[in-house]
Amino acid sequence: MIHSPIERRIATRVVADLLAVGYAVSVDNGVDIELRKSRDPEAIGKALAGTDADWLHAHGKDGKACGWVLLAYGNGTDLVSDYTTNLADALAGAEALANKLDG
Repeated sequence: MIHSPIERRIATRVVADLLAVGYAVSVDNGVDIELRKSRDPEAIGKALAGTDADWLHAHGKDGKACGWVLLAYGNGTDLVSDYTTNLADALAGAEALANKLDG
């Protein structure tokens, strides 16, 4: 579960950043895929934090998965626990926000 407003802000920014560069997002909570290939930030936000972690799978315009981001709740500004390196540029805004909030 999202434990703080800081985690909510960072998670919201991760989703916004992925959508801004054209990815669709699937939310996998480790038990179920809560949402598949969505471009709706509100629906994605509602699907987050049903468990202690979520894998956000990024899908390109062709619908194929092309990377993922692991959100591990309870870590505050270290919410983004891991991600595939090809998403680093897309996540730069979320990383900058986390660093600012950590500051």
